[in-house]
Amino acid sequence: MRRPKTALQAIESRIPGMTKAASPIVDITGHTVQRPLNNLGGGNPFPFQTARHDPVVDELSRLGISTAQPPAQIKWRGKPTQLTDDERQQFAQAEGAELYKRVGRLLQSGAWSRRNDDQKRKALVELHRMIDESRPARLSRMRKQAQTGLSGRNL
Repeated sequence: MRRPKTALQAIESRIPGMTKAASPIVDITGHTVQRPLNNLGGGNPFPFQTARHDPVVDELSRLGISTAQPPAQIKWRGKPTQLTDDERQQFAQAEGAELYKRVGRLLQSGAWSRRNDDQKRKALVELHRMIDESRPARLSRMRKQAQTGLSGRNL
């Protein structure tokens, strides 16, 4: 599934082969959201999808915690830096996967079940803050990888 920004992208995102015009939607786990398969193809106005019970997603939902979309710019090397759509997409996937992994570990700990919901929410907000603070270092790695990838192709 795609998140179009313009009317043209909305149209293109529904045409097979042109769906990449709009950036994909990333779920809370850091994976791109896929349209459910159905017998009628794209003509079914009521797509059927079986429920998936994921303890991490269920707990985040129960506590009202969502994954925020990465901002359009971050402070990097002391100044505001605009992120490209590709970088924002990479942030959304990496941060969603990181949140999912860390919350999964928390749920497995015995201490998690002894906390009340307010304590759990505070812990998850703190976890979000830590992930957000890692953005400048993550951006440095992403841009360095992109630069070495480009220079490696030119050789």
